[in-house]
Amino acid sequence: MPQPGYDARAGTPSPGIRARSPRARILVIDYLAGMSPNSLCGAANFMTDPDLGWIGEKLIELNDMVRRAAAAGGVEFVDTYSSSVGHDVCQAPGVRWVEGTSPFAPQGVAIPFHPNQFGADHQALVVKQALGI
Repeated sequence: MPQPGYDARAGTPSPGIRARSPRARILVIDYLAGMSPNSLCGAANFMTDPDLGWIGEKLIELNDMVRRAAAAGGVEFVDTYSSSVGHDVCQAPGVRWVEGTSPFAPQGVAIPFHPNQFGADHQALVVKQALGI
C-alpha cells in the first residue's frame, strides 16, 4: 500500500519542460518488471525470496505512482512494465532484461537492479512505438 502523501512528494514531471518547450510532447516511462512479487531467486541475489518479492511489489506501487504523476501533469505515460514481465532478474542471461546483484552481465559491466542492454533496447522500442516511429 502506498504511503500517504507519496504521490504529492513525487510532483508532476512537466512544469519546467512546458515552460521551456511549450509544444513539446512529453512522455514518462515506468520501470521494467525487474523483480516479480513472486520471485524465487533471492539467494542468487544475496537476499531472501520474500525480500525480493517485496521489491517487486514496490516496483508495481512505484509504477502506479509514476502513472498518476504523469496523468496529473498532463503528460503521456508509457508502460514498459507489462511487456517486460517474464524478463526479471530470476531469468537466465539473454532472457532477463534487468540484472541482479552481480556487477557483470553477458553484455559487459552491469549496474545491479538496472536494465541491461536487452532491457534498454526494449524500453527504447516501446517509446518509439508510443511516438509512432
